Amino acid sequence: MVKHSFKLVVVAIILAITTPITAQKVTSYTELDRDNFYVRMSTYTNSEKLKVYVENYGERSVLFLLLDEKSMPIYKRKLSKDKLKDNFILNMEQVPDGNYIVEVSDKLSIAKKAFKKE
Repeated sequence: MVKHSFKLVVVAIILAITTPITAQKVTSYTELDRDNFYVRMSTYTNSEKLKVYVENYGERSVLFLLLDEKSMPIYKRKLSKDKLKDNFILNMEQVPDGNYIVEVSDKLSIAKKAFKKE
């Protein structure tokens, strides 16, 4: 049994060494810049993840929404006025193909970006 376990460990090490490590490159990014907040959204090659960075300049909370084509929220995240920066990743594999809108707002301004997931 020890020999069998040792063989498995050796095979795992060999696979780890020989498996190519592929760094994900940014495919595209979008910036939404307003007086009170800044948002940068990035997508990566061979990935259905949307990386989001939000920076809060003002004295108000900032609301991030992902809306479906009927303007129904499918994801909501609030950045309080005390939190100046936030990073998060949305796994877009979990949503069906279609049209979506990212909406970011505070009480004074709103920014929207439409996109299509295929």
